[in-house]
Amino acid sequence: MSEKFFNLMGNYHNKVEPMPYIFIILALLIIWFLFSKHEYKNSIITSILGLFWCWNGLVLFTMHSAYLAPITYAIQGILFPLQGIIFLYLATSSKNLNYQVNNSFVSKLGFFMMFFALFLYPITGNILGHSYPNAPVFGEPCPLTIFTLGLFLTVTHKVSYKIYIIPFLWSLMGFVAVFKLKVMTDIFEIIFGLLSFYILFSGKNIREK
Repeated sequence: MSEKFFNLMGNYHNKVEPMPYIFIILALLIIWFLFSKHEYKNSIITSILGLFWCWNGLVLFTMHSAYLAPITYAIQGILFPLQGIIFLYLATSSKNLNYQVNNSFVSKLGFFMMFFALFLYPITGNILGHSYPNAPVFGEPCPLTIFTLGLFLTVTHKVSYKIYIIPFLWSLMGFVAVFKLKVMTDIFEIIFGLLSFYILFSGKNIREK
């Protein structure tokens, strides 16, 4: 299963290039807007995030990954576009997320998670013996999940369970990636998933510290 997964990633990247590079550019655009005072920064950030999640569900899972585990990937082919639609809806509504990086530990941790997903995730994978194109990079589900959870930590108000639940559940799928697919980098996805859950929903006022 592990060898099939890494071969799948190689085939996927060869077919969709230059999309992985475009995803990185869009992620850097999100980070730029994160620090800007642009009037529509929140809508732009959430819209791009929605497009990322829709792409994974409709293109990666549905068109390229289904044969690995048909039932599992069929479910993800539904949940990821659903999460994308949630983000796209939020981007155009008054309930949109309000992002801001400040001097709090939580906000800085969120930014670090985004940086990790973009750059340290593929570097760590390369060190562990899995390099592009036969390895996940930003834009794929696991680093995208880390990036999304990091963004949630920069939100200035309470994040709803309805928005958070799918990314969190996917972070727990890191156990499958680590123990079955041997994607050892996804240990960090599990850690960041559990850490973000504690910070956002523990009930303790630690987000302002």
